[in-house]
Amino acid sequence: AIAINLLIGLLVLVAERGAGPAAETMAAPEEAPPASDAEAAIDPRLLGLIFALSGFASLGYELYWSRALQHFLGNSTYAFSAMLTTFLLGLAFGGWLGGRLVDRVRRKVALLGWTQLAIGAAALSTVLLIWEWLPHMADGAWLHSKDIGWTSYIARRFLIAFAVMAPATFLTGMTFPIVTRIGVHELHRLGGGVGRLYFFNTLGAIAGSLAAGFLLLPWLGAKGALILTGCLSAALGLVAHLGARRRRAIEPAMAVLVLLALVFSAPKLLNSGQALLADTQDPGDRVLFQREDHAAETRVYRKPDGSLHMSIDGYHIGGTELSIQRKEKILAHLPLLLAPDARNTLSVGLGSGVTLGALALYPQLERLDCVEIVPGVVDGARLFAPFNGNVLEDPRTRIIVGDGVQFLLTAKEPYDIISSDSKLNPEYSGNAPLLSRDYYELCRDRMAADGVMVQWLATHLPLDELRMITRSFLAAFPHVAVFWYDPNNFLLAGSASPLVLDLDAAAHHGKLPALAADLTSLQLDDPYSIAGLYVAGKERLAADLGEGPINTWERPRLEFSMVQAFRAKRQATHEDEDLRWLRQLLDPSELRLAGAVDEDKLERFQGASEKLLAGYAMGGGSGQLNNGRPRFAEGLAINPGDPRLTALLGHLDKADEQLEAGAASGRLTGLQAKIQLGMRRFDQGRPAEALALFDEA
Repeated sequence: AIAINLLIGLLVLVAERGAGPAAETMAAPEEAPPASDAEAAIDPRLLGLIFALSGFASLGYELYWSRALQHFLGNSTYAFSAMLTTFLLGLAFGGWLGGRLVDRVRRKVALLGWTQLAIGAAALSTVLLIWEWLPHMADGAWLHSKDIGWTSYIARRFLIAFAVMAPATFLTGMTFPIVTRIGVHELHRLGGGVGRLYFFNTLGAIAGSLAAGFLLLPWLGAKGALILTGCLSAALGLVAHLGARRRRAIEPAMAVLVLLALVFSAPKLLNSGQALLADTQDPGDRVLFQREDHAAETRVYRKPDGSLHMSIDGYHIGGTELSIQRKEKILAHLPLLLAPDARNTLSVGLGSGVTLGALALYPQLERLDCVEIVPGVVDGARLFAPFNGNVLEDPRTRIIVGDGVQFLLTAKEPYDIISSDSKLNPEYSGNAPLLSRDYYELCRDRMAADGVMVQWLATHLPLDELRMITRSFLAAFPHVAVFWYDPNNFLLAGSASPLVLDLDAAAHHGKLPALAADLTSLQLDDPYSIAGLYVAGKERLAADLGEGPINTWERPRLEFSMVQAFRAKRQATHEDEDLRWLRQLLDPSELRLAGAVDEDKLERFQGASEKLLAGYAMGGGSGQLNNGRPRFAEGLAINPGDPRLTALLGHLDKADEQLEAGAASGRLTGLQAKIQLGMRRFDQGRPAEALALFDEA
């Protein structure tokens, strides 16, 4: 970008020298048009106000559309590029047409008035597009199917952004040359006149962006703010008609009728359409909390089974489901076994507050800091008090609302533990900066000498991207270990000091009733169960990963590669590839333990854990665990009573019983249920019945 600016400057200087002295001789100013058509067309102060409020509205539109369209297009770099490109193209082509049209129209103020009224109508029509039309499209495969190619995936997002944003932004672009032509009518005043008008417009745009993010979105939500701003644009059209010093008598009356029609349609539009659901939300779910703010839209909703889910901008980020609870709690328990003397902890990301609540179970911790960028999440987390131990009221807890990187850049006191979460959905934008070498180096520099950082990642990330993140982590920490906790928790631990798992500390924790209960619920009450989570150390990782790309702030490769790679294969395929890689990595030889070690017991738990991982890696992803039954049974034979294997096999047995009961009663109707029963029949040597079930599915 800098080079392009320098090139433009150089070309202008060359062109000026080539033009010679004649270029410095300015043509005589054109004769000013008659006062009735120029200076007297409209009060300049009123024109400046209209242009300022037009800028106010245009920046608001961009924010409201972007916030609403995230539910359908996602919030990846590609989705935002589609929306921003459409917005700028609309302004550009609108400016081109407006410039050609304005010189052919005698009553330019009237043209400005009708343009503003049309902007208001076009903006209000987008309410129907977003809340009526797009929900039906999102229910099908047209937007989200992984069967469509990458080019088609991007093109469809551009088409939707264009359909929603182009009409109003095109008309907004027309406003610029129209206002300039009205307000500047003498050549020798061109620079000052244009500068003054753009000063008003830019001030309005600044005010619009601030008001949209900090006032209108929290107060009205995206839909209400869009409707109100559309009415504002239409009102500017009426003001222009009334302010014109030469006008036809019927024009203000017609403008009033159009404005009234739009205003009276506003309540109906506000109540029309469907709610924009989060990715795990169904129409029957009960919404307990919903808030829009400058950062995002936060929502908490209860499923029919009683579980709570939290979403940000339509993406599920936390909840009370067992798999989510396991992920959030292991982020607390694992680092405390690697740094048992910790006193000060930092959690990057609050979510439902379960990680922070698990940390609060450790009485030796003196400070529980948590940085969360979305203000609504903090209040939403209060609804999870029964699950996070009401940790927000714990006197040790300090919530910092802000950006995690900015907080770490200014943090002064070192932390003993930093737990860093990441988003469940790989298509969620914003992960890349917090999965980079620079971020990990920043965390390393803000930790005590023997401090530990733990990074959680999902085992459904594309394998190349998971390896890139791991390579970036290795570049920041002298000592690194990988842990795997079923079903889909990949954990990186890093420190400036050797990583040692303290079995005595784990045994001590097991004597504290609240901690013991929490660890038991995770099948980690035995210290050797936690030792069994270990996969490999830095030496093994470095040998496997070798030289390759890393993710940095300067080169945020993940921001561009993650979405495309994730969409290239089905999630179960990504899970299979990640789990097979983990199985290939498995090397417990680098595991360092402190305290009294029972070698025989350690060997049993490690052998059972190896079989557990092997069973998960048998294929089909975490949704087809019956494929791994033989390996799970082998693991239980190695370590009888193993809590994780016992619980898993019990769950599979119960699921099989429910399938058979559903088949016997004729109530087996779900797609996944038919597929699972078909797989079971195939494993039982009944292929004809299996094929019949697959046909029904």
